[in-house]
Amino acid sequence: MSDKFNCSLCGKCCMLCDRIPELKEYDRGNGVCRYLLKNENSYICMIYEKRPDICNVKTQWEQNHKEDISLEEYFKKSEEACRIIIETGSIEWK
Repeated sequence: MSDKFNCSLCGKCCMLCDRIPELKEYDRGNGVCRYLLKNENSYICMIYEKRPDICNVKTQWEQNHKEDISLEEYFKKSEEACRIIIETGSIEWK
């Protein structure tokens, strides 16, 4: 098992920062993170190494879920959440 989250680099989660209280200050004014840069076929975070904790899946697990769920299972759940974000363009689902 990898200890790194399998990100598709689609940038969709970075286009919803206006909906995440911890990321309001990063919003360009249109919901897109000001540190999101479009590359040829993907997106790049210009502050990836110093990104906020809310943007780091492994850090979120360590800070909030380590006692409740394995890292592998948390990655699976996070990948499912990514799929929903990609399909719906929203972070609000039931």
